[in-house]
Amino acid sequence: MYSVNRHTILGIIDRTPVLQDVDGNKKLLMFYVATDESYYDRNRRKIVQSDSHEVTVQSAAGGLADTYFAMLTKGSCVYVEGPVRTRRVRTDDGEDRLTRQIRAEKVIRTGGRGRDKVDAPPFPGTPEEDNNAFNR
Repeated sequence: MYSVNRHTILGIIDRTPVLQDVDGNKKLLMFYVATDESYYDRNRRKIVQSDSHEVTVQSAAGGLADTYFAMLTKGSCVYVEGPVRTRRVRTDDGEDRLTRQIRAEKVIRTGGRGRDKVDAPPFPGTPEEDNNAFNR
């Protein structure tokens, strides 16, 4: 039997990323990515449902975790891809809770709100007045 454990999300980082030292020469980067889904109910009201996904990146010191920490900030729009792991966490109230985290193998900053926002240039060789050619 074949199986696939791969998740892909595109969203906005909703908390400041945290970089931790693990076992001396390893680094662990943790951040949360918010995604949302919207639809209209029977009364034509727009309903928006948001989710927050915990994402981790583990690497050797000076590796990808350090690189991602330098380029990602709260509000950055990111594409994340990787397998999901489930772990048991004990809350402050003493309850055991299951949490899921994406162990990112690929993280791409796609733009959006962040410290280095860059506007996309127009298509090369296209005059500015022809941008609405399809809307005529």
